[in-house]
Amino acid sequence: MMMAATIQFEPFDTWFFRESRPQGSIGGSELSSVFPPPARTLAGAIRTWVGDAWHQQHGTCWADFFDNVELQRLIGLGDQLGLIKFRGPFLSRERDGTHERLYPLPQNVATLPHPNNLNHSINFLLEVSDPVTSDLGHVRLLRFPPLVPGITSLAGAQPYENAWITTRGLQAILQGMAPQESEILHQTDLVTEEPRLGIARNNRQGSTVKGLLYQTRHLRLVQDQQIKVEMDLIGTDQHFPDTALARLGGEGRLCSLRVKQGLDSLPAPLLPGDVSEIRGLVLYLLTPARFLDGSGKPTWLPNGFQASVYEGADTWVGEFAGITLRLHAMAISKVHREGGWDMATHKERVMYSYTPAGSAYYMQPIGEHLDWSAIIHSIHLSQWGEEQDLGRGLIACGLWL
Repeated sequence: MMMAATIQFEPFDTWFFRESRPQGSIGGSELSSVFPPPARTLAGAIRTWVGDAWHQQHGTCWADFFDNVELQRLIGLGDQLGLIKFRGPFLSRERDGTHERLYPLPQNVATLPHPNNLNHSINFLLEVSDPVTSDLGHVRLLRFPPLVPGITSLAGAQPYENAWITTRGLQAILQGMAPQESEILHQTDLVTEEPRLGIARNNRQGSTVKGLLYQTRHLRLVQDQQIKVEMDLIGTDQHFPDTALARLGGEGRLCSLRVKQGLDSLPAPLLPGDVSEIRGLVLYLLTPARFLDGSGKPTWLPNGFQASVYEGADTWVGEFAGITLRLHAMAISKVHREGGWDMATHKERVMYSYTPAGSAYYMQPIGEHLDWSAIIHSIHLSQWGEEQDLGRGLIACGLWL
């Protein structure tokens, strides 16, 4: 029987996962921490956990790993993940004894201070414009709508940055509606930053290394929110303990791992009573995606999509989940970059660029007599791009009304 479970990570202290800049880079000596932790780092901790359980059950040890073909088949070797597949990372919080998953807020959500109460805000969705000439060609861009109910002016409105949304809020977006203010959490609501100053050590001599100071900004999860980092684990019937300890990130900070059986559900959107109201679909990235062009270079354009002029505008046509789609517009924030340290080879990993989670792609299926329900269920929670075993490119399918 194949296992499907959610692995929750909860730190005992602060965490540090270095940003893409190297130590001593131009522009400042202090390095920030990325959040949530990189998927590869969390996957490595889980693979180690599964391996520890295997060794305990079979009387083996890590020194025998390179000769242990069966364990390599299960957890993989290096970049090959074996039988295990992952989805994530996500966040969750415990409220009133109930578990609630949080997702990256889509980039097509904007906010404006409430005109009658500056302590609150009004959210709305960006809309697709008519074709305009830009450096990308004659394309459709996302813009503020001409009218938002209850608002006379959109002056001061702006998209969110570094925010998360509850499952209920994301379901509203998938239905083509703006989420309520209470469903959105800023990253500052979830984590706090703590500056640290350190110095390099010579462990052999038991002394410090002259001149090698470093500055980092560690992250501490907000305690009263009961925030946890999660990865979905799929594809092994290996039995292992419900809890364990692991060291993660810079300085090997200790955290707990806990198994929560089953996977969180994210239902597909419901069709409106009149399907003629549907203009198309919005495909939201729940996790970063790695797209490559024909030469192998990173790009924002999903694999296999080609330029095509439609109704006087530049669009892109390709196939996903067996469905031919036309891409009209997109909302994408700055590129997400991951590298890290390869502990097996004792050297830095290659830095890769990813399309960030929260990106939104406005698509229209091509064809006549479309079965919207079948199309949505074929796309919803499918994956795009490279490194899918690591959970990259997970898609939520929403309505474009």
